[in-house]
Amino acid sequence: MKTLSQCPACGSQELLPVDFPTDLKESEIREFSGVVAADSDFALCARCELLFARKRQDASDTVAYYDTFTTIEKRDYAVYPPPQEFLDAQARLSEFLLGLLESAGVLQGRSSVLNIRSECGLHLAGLRDRYGFSELYGLDHFESNFRYAREDLGISHMAELHPFSPAVPFERKRFDLVLCNHMVTHALEPMKLLAWFRELLEDGGVVVLYNEIDHLPRFYEGSLYKKGVVNFHKQLLTQKSLDNLCRLGGFDTEFLACNPEKIRWASNRGSMVFLLRPSQPLAVEALPPADTGAVLEAIAAGRERHRAERERKARRAQSIPLYRTAISIKRWLRRRA
Repeated sequence: MKTLSQCPACGSQELLPVDFPTDLKESEIREFSGVVAADSDFALCARCELLFARKRQDASDTVAYYDTFTTIEKRDYAVYPPPQEFLDAQARLSEFLLGLLESAGVLQGRSSVLNIRSECGLHLAGLRDRYGFSELYGLDHFESNFRYAREDLGISHMAELHPFSPAVPFERKRFDLVLCNHMVTHALEPMKLLAWFRELLEDGGVVVLYNEIDHLPRFYEGSLYKKGVVNFHKQLLTQKSLDNLCRLGGFDTEFLACNPEKIRWASNRGSMVFLLRPSQPLAVEALPPADTGAVLEAIAAGRERHRAERERKARRAQSIPLYRTAISIKRWLRRRA
């Protein structure tokens, strides 16, 4: 385990501590203590506004660390055949995402696509069936997803995705379009991940990041204090911090949408879609001025909202026994009368 002393995006050492609870249960902390850091030790970068976990796994720990993923995250859809609810959610997300990319003019004139964390392959099938993509490649964590994509959707080029050392195990190494599902949030080394994206692109190729959660509205909701921060999330992103990160990593960015729907297994409320085109990396000095106050205000508001909700529930729990006692007394008096 290592502890970062500087921001993994811009390198700044001006870090503001931020306290978040973990979503890990005590039993999980005990069982996986060798590879899981229960205290992620989050910090907010005062230069680029990236909110990140300072404590991270070493390279030697990553395989064992991610072996705990299905257990800790309870990925109950990782079976064959996938649950219909999961497939329905994927179909809704695919319709939303591909329609968005069509409207942005991203799909025209392209034939090869790599979908990183492709899940069951419905995005790839949609690109083939609706837009004429002929070279389809997918990487995912779960064998059940490979099987569904191959056997049910006819997508032959599917392979396992290594969570922290991703690589392309196919003969083809470069693509017109790279779709990337919720990888930046998980990345132990986000700048290396962005550098890998650049290597994957044909001339004129683009990257589409989707299902990267905008945490700012979720801070206000207070939900992170109720459930805790997912231990596998190493960056808690906002639209601005993700934009800064990608520009520092050598991409021009275009914010396409923030999906307002709450679709289980496919796209959490507030998930962002970014279009990335290779460019010169932005110098740290050229970053827009930071406004860490907005992030800290949202976090404080969420903490207060959660505290107030917890107190309301406690008062309600205390009042229920009194209410039941009063009802019992009334009934006893009626019977006596």
